[in-house]
Amino acid sequence: MTTQKAGNDAQVVSTPDKNEIDTKPELSVAEGQADLDVEDVVNAAEQHEFSAEQLRKLLWKVDRILLPAMWVASGTQFADKVSIATQATFGLREDTGLVGQQYSWLTTIFYISFLVSEGPANYVLQRLALGPTVAISMFIWGVIVLCIAFAQNFTQLMVLRFLQGVAECTTYPALLILTASFYTKREHAMRSVIWGSSNSGMDIITSLINYGIGMEAQKHAGGLAAWRGISLFLGSLTIVLSFITYYVFGTPREVRWLNPEEKRMVAIRIVDSQTGTDAQKRAEWKWDQVKVAIKDPQTYFLFFLVLVNSIPNGGTTSFGNLVYVSFGFSALDTIVKGKIPQQLVSITFFIIVGYFTLKKPNTRFLFMMASVVPSFVGMLALALLPKTGYLWARWAMFLITIFGNVAGPLIWTLVPSNIAGRTKKSVTSTVLFVAYCAGNSIGAQVFRAQDAPLYIPAIVVCSTMYGLEIVIMICWRAYYMWENKRRDKAVEAMGLTKQEAEHQGRLNAEMDMTDYENIHFRYNSQLANLADVIELGVPFTDPIADGPTIQRANTEALSSGVTIRVVLELVRDARSKGLTTPVLLMGYYNPFLTYGEKRLLQECKEVGINGFIVVDLPPEEAVTFRDFCAQEGLSYIPLISPATSDHRMKLLCKLADSFIYIVSRMGVTGATGTLSASLPELLARVKRYSANVPLAVGFGVSTREHFLDLAKIADAVVIGSKIIEIVSQAPAGVQANKVQQFCAQVSGRSETSSHSITSGLTMSENTPDDLQSKNGEVRVNSPRLDGVELRRVADEDPLDVCENILPPRFGEFGGQYVPESLVDCLTQLEVGFSKVKDDADFWEEYRSYYDYIGRPSRLHLAKRLTEHTGGANIYLKREDLNHTGSHKINNALGQVLLARRLGKTEIIADTGAGQHGVATATICALFGMKCTIYMGAEDARRQALNVFRIKLLGAQVFVVEAGTKTLRDAVNEALRAWVANLDTTHFVIGSAIGPHPFPLIVRTFQSVIGNETKQQMLELTGRLPDAVVACVGGGSNAAGIFYPFSCDPSVTLLGIEAAGDGLNTARHSATLTTGSKGVLHGVRTYVLQNEHGQILDTHSISAGLDYPGVGPELSFWKDSQRVTYQAASNVAALSGFRLMSQLEGIIPALESSHAIYGAIELAKSMPKGKNIVICLSGRGDKDVQNVADELPKLGPQIGWDLRF
Repeated sequence: MTTQKAGNDAQVVSTPDKNEIDTKPELSVAEGQADLDVEDVVNAAEQHEFSAEQLRKLLWKVDRILLPAMWVASGTQFADKVSIATQATFGLREDTGLVGQQYSWLTTIFYISFLVSEGPANYVLQRLALGPTVAISMFIWGVIVLCIAFAQNFTQLMVLRFLQGVAECTTYPALLILTASFYTKREHAMRSVIWGSSNSGMDIITSLINYGIGMEAQKHAGGLAAWRGISLFLGSLTIVLSFITYYVFGTPREVRWLNPEEKRMVAIRIVDSQTGTDAQKRAEWKWDQVKVAIKDPQTYFLFFLVLVNSIPNGGTTSFGNLVYVSFGFSALDTIVKGKIPQQLVSITFFIIVGYFTLKKPNTRFLFMMASVVPSFVGMLALALLPKTGYLWARWAMFLITIFGNVAGPLIWTLVPSNIAGRTKKSVTSTVLFVAYCAGNSIGAQVFRAQDAPLYIPAIVVCSTMYGLEIVIMICWRAYYMWENKRRDKAVEAMGLTKQEAEHQGRLNAEMDMTDYENIHFRYNSQLANLADVIELGVPFTDPIADGPTIQRANTEALSSGVTIRVVLELVRDARSKGLTTPVLLMGYYNPFLTYGEKRLLQECKEVGINGFIVVDLPPEEAVTFRDFCAQEGLSYIPLISPATSDHRMKLLCKLADSFIYIVSRMGVTGATGTLSASLPELLARVKRYSANVPLAVGFGVSTREHFLDLAKIADAVVIGSKIIEIVSQAPAGVQANKVQQFCAQVSGRSETSSHSITSGLTMSENTPDDLQSKNGEVRVNSPRLDGVELRRVADEDPLDVCENILPPRFGEFGGQYVPESLVDCLTQLEVGFSKVKDDADFWEEYRSYYDYIGRPSRLHLAKRLTEHTGGANIYLKREDLNHTGSHKINNALGQVLLARRLGKTEIIADTGAGQHGVATATICALFGMKCTIYMGAEDARRQALNVFRIKLLGAQVFVVEAGTKTLRDAVNEALRAWVANLDTTHFVIGSAIGPHPFPLIVRTFQSVIGNETKQQMLELTGRLPDAVVACVGGGSNAAGIFYPFSCDPSVTLLGIEAAGDGLNTARHSATLTTGSKGVLHGVRTYVLQNEHGQILDTHSISAGLDYPGVGPELSFWKDSQRVTYQAASNVAALSGFRLMSQLEGIIPALESSHAIYGAIELAKSMPKGKNIVICLSGRGDKDVQNVADELPKLGPQIGWDLRF
């Protein structure tokens, strides 16, 4: 979220008076006139058609071709213009008989002709091709500079200097046009400073050569005078360089070194500036824009500021060398001890200013004012020092006056940034050059001959001008701040959304509307620094610890097409408009992982993001990610919750390199009424390990009272959900103001303060110096440990049985990708499970319920199905005969027994087909425990019978309406409920999914299937089966029957997924067949996701297989090739359902029907005598109505029609 407010660099242009503003939402000019290429350019810019990498490569190409040519052209023009100052110390005045003020007039006449020619030159530049026009002008003035070498008197010099001014006047307007045409507003200052530094850079180069010419002239007295040799050298150089500008210079439409696509990309880059691109050729001269320029107040600010700035410049460029001579230096010394050191200082300062104006875009005014201060001090000191002695003091004071040179280029950059309309730009540029020429002319005359050699009156005038310059800058900035607020109110009154206003503004700009007329013109003024740090969320389809407010924001963002790339461009745009506050990306790991961690970090650094908060990244992987961040100069912020153990806390504190995010309470995100009373104790624990790393507290902070309470114990406060709530409730167009008001009220800071809060992180009033943001970065003065050291910290203390900092994995799969608030409960669960898995008493109790649940389940030959297939023997492992009708009761019994040992009194569970829900509700009824089952609304519709069965058993059914309304959404909601009630509640996950140790727990309790199958097949056939087949959704029945055979290479393991309507459609659930590696519901595994890491919607006729992920162990078996996975469509599953029903008299679950179809196809390919076992995981009475509903559509495809 961004709000617009004037700041350090209030780059704002004027609008008409209130009664002149058209506040109607429709366009007054652009509507109906915008041609297709303009619409295309605007739309392409808004849709981010080109990647950040493509635009970066284009910018690099423009920089390496155009910038050097601009630097050379600007520097050559300056060197030729001011060469007369050096020539004066090498005999020009004496050889041409100059007396009195005649030398001063050589500078004045140049600027007079420059001034007179500026208007026609701007007119010509708009009408003709820019490159040839500048090249021809450059060639002509090169010839003129050559001719100066042959001048004999004052008259000839005056004529030549007049003509030189006429020829040189095209250069600076052309440079401004090029800057505006190729670069964005954010880039204007840096690029202008670069080519502006050529004045000093080229001056150093030519001064060294001039020094050589002077030395040679002194060795050959009576030969060619040094000043004439200087003219011959500079004139020849200019002629040669003119050919370079002919090829390189031109607008994007004109140049030959860009291809058509690159020209379009240039236009797209510039659209957001709303100053007009080169997408349409605009050769016409618009007199209405001339009138607008005359009315615009900023024209007059520019005129007077440039005038005042140019008076000292005109004097020092012409008389600077003579001032050095007055100190006692020789002609040659003025070059090596005066001019060159001064220009080196100038270049250094230019580089510093360029760097900081790029990093902190809205600091131009600050640097403009700061650069003038040393010049003011230096000139004032020169005027006050005694008239004799103090050579090096005088030298130092005159040296620092060079700092004022940087103000000029920065003033000029405001033209391409804040002036729209091609003709208006030309007129404004002309006005500026009039001021520039007038000021330089006056400056040359201020240095009078009678005041030589010290020129004290002129020095006083220069000092006064620098002081006046500061006053004008302050007034100009104040005007911009006022104008910004007035324009914002006018646009808000129109009732347009921010996006609509910006789109309208871009279209207007592309039709050459001026900034003055375009009410939608969004100025490059500083964004409100309403936060010390901004936390920007990246949406994810399946968050597991977010409350309703963040969930809704997630859903809305995703439905609006928000991706990581969109977020990156949002930050880039905010930076270009002046945002200097550090920005952190916060989100779940999977979108970052899918995008590519290193690529993401590189692009984040490029657009101006400063760090990351990854809510579900395990510490062992955070070490690697933090090191990646360090390589790009980005920060990594760990999270610590009230449940974080001391050992884990120690490692997390070592990960921090800027601050630590303290989660104030357990549960999900969202504003609350009161804060936890145990917060002081939690912060005290953290501080034992955090050294000097600041602590920021979030989760539930929403009031002024919260802010004040936390300010007493913490270094920072995080406010998120409350701000999102305000944004969602406020009318369009006023959200930013509402947030600003809320932040000001909560923090007690004024709305205009540069340190108030908006979203994400804000520093409290006692912010430590270590955490103050500098140059848009978030850093703290604490040592950064590398990955090796961090792993040593993780391992240096023996871990007791209650904690495992590196959770077991199945190869690369598994882990605990969960918010910190869940870790303690998972650790407690792991501890409890590790105790019971080898506890004979526990297993004795578990087996004591075998008669109740129906174990061991039967295994028998499916004779008729085998005969029908005509191949291998097909055996059925009858989990459908278990109590409740599926294998799910095996795990439900084990986990409820475990929960009882952990002291839990309530059970929650997720369910897809309803079988796990029924099994869990059954066991809870047996033990008298409260039970809540979470089920997606679509699954509840398909499995209405099981929903009713669950209710009959005394459990509650929570129907989830969010997302796709299937199993994944039920898991999301159940995890959130568990997070909020960890002390009393156990979450019974039914599939072999979720964070460690759930996959291990589920597989352990379900392995009874495979263990029994092994024993039963040995008893029936005397050998192990040749193949075992199971359906695969989340993977509970597959893991249970496959695991005991996983070390038996003679047994083929085949998993059958749900292909839904076909793998060539988007409606399937074939995760292992078509998915990719990612993170879902706390575990790294194969998932179905798009290119942005967002989880895809799935589909299957069977609700139990309608899930976009799979257990990590099954993913490991895929990559190790231990298990083969195939997919069966809805039609294929229905075929298996029919055959089992009609040949064996068994109505199978639709989930098992997928395995039946896969086993039949496998049996056909195997010889008779081979044995296959199908895990018949559930019975199909729950699916009868669903089959009846689907048969009219799918039945005809397999010749099955049961209609009466």
